[in-house]
Amino acid sequence: MIESRFNKEAPLRLVNRRILAGWMVVAALGLTASVALVWHRYAGIVSLDCDPADQAAGVAANPSLLSGVRSLDGDLESIRAACRVPALAAAVVRADGVAAMGAVGVRKAGSSLRVEVTDRFHIGSCTKSMTATLIGMLVDRGLLRWETTLADIFPDVAQGFRPEYRMVTVDQLLHHRSGLPDDREDSVIYRRLLNLRGPLAGQRMDLVAIGMQLQPSAAPGTQTNYSNMGYSILGAIVERVTGVSWEENMRRSLFEPLGMDSAGFGSPSSGQSLKQPWGHRITSFPFARLVSDSETSQPPATSPSGNVSLTLEDWAKYALLHLNAERGQCRLLECATFGHLHSASFDSKVACGWGLNRYDWAGTVLEHAGSEGSWYATIGIAPEMGFAILTASNQGGPAGSKACEGAALVAARRWLETH
Repeated sequence: MIESRFNKEAPLRLVNRRILAGWMVVAALGLTASVALVWHRYAGIVSLDCDPADQAAGVAANPSLLSGVRSLDGDLESIRAACRVPALAAAVVRADGVAAMGAVGVRKAGSSLRVEVTDRFHIGSCTKSMTATLIGMLVDRGLLRWETTLADIFPDVAQGFRPEYRMVTVDQLLHHRSGLPDDREDSVIYRRLLNLRGPLAGQRMDLVAIGMQLQPSAAPGTQTNYSNMGYSILGAIVERVTGVSWEENMRRSLFEPLGMDSAGFGSPSSGQSLKQPWGHRITSFPFARLVSDSETSQPPATSPSGNVSLTLEDWAKYALLHLNAERGQCRLLECATFGHLHSASFDSKVACGWGLNRYDWAGTVLEHAGSEGSWYATIGIAPEMGFAILTASNQGGPAGSKACEGAALVAARRWLETH
């Protein structure tokens, strides 16, 4: 369904979509300000343009947070209304499960169908740490090493790569140190990937060929440059060494063992159905207006860089995997492998699919944000404090970012008020 839509995309609409690429895969890591601001602002609750923080400052304390899963709906509704997004959801996750959760608003702007906490949201580049986790599993199985090079993995086509890339390692791709340029606003690359045809495995190899001919932004290993292409290539690596699609590897190795039954790829919705939320974006042509869409604009070949949809509950299961691993309770991967995935390279604050920041009140936080343009989501894991925060909105751009920031502020405050 997603592929057929890409095939029929009108050129004008492609350009119009790409105008919004400033918010497409806005990807947190240490490079995304909105997630870092959440952790900085938890106490002061500074004002935002749409005033979600002012709304957050006025909510009452919830001393019963530890008694079970509590609703955040009342808090989230004030933020959603202030930021004027169709829907907003958030969860507080502790070491033994979900402590608080909520989802407010509508599945599609203009409809009366309310979102549910069991609805699925698109999490964009928060998918990257999942791809990194999958790579870690392959390292544990002996199918890869951190030092394995692209020439090692693709010996049959490596002669067609630019010489600079042949010795790029898996670890450099994971840490955004491959030399590949920051491609978040590159409309030329986007259109090339959007127009790929044929079986998905072949599209991913075509993507590798495209990526390996890009002008490097720096010598491999010398600079940190955020690259969606790099994580898409990691998906092709997974397929090359296992002989199974990245999607199937994700299902078998991550989603099924963790009981993430809702997790899937692409948009939560399809066609004209309102059984799941639709994404929303502000279009600038011919004038600014809110546009809803049942499918994402993500090229299927790039799914390893950011194309998972799931419920908050199932995302919480994934957050727990990494939260508890930092506390010495490791599942699916060796503790040493988790340690590598959670470690920054060189002097950067970029780990493998995570940004790393340290705060006086929370300790070291693993964080990321993601958006493909019509959705926005954030994840922050504070192992030393024993909790994680997830947020999601079905609108991208600044409004979605601000709404998620406000939701995370409320969630952090709720946790801190009871600890």
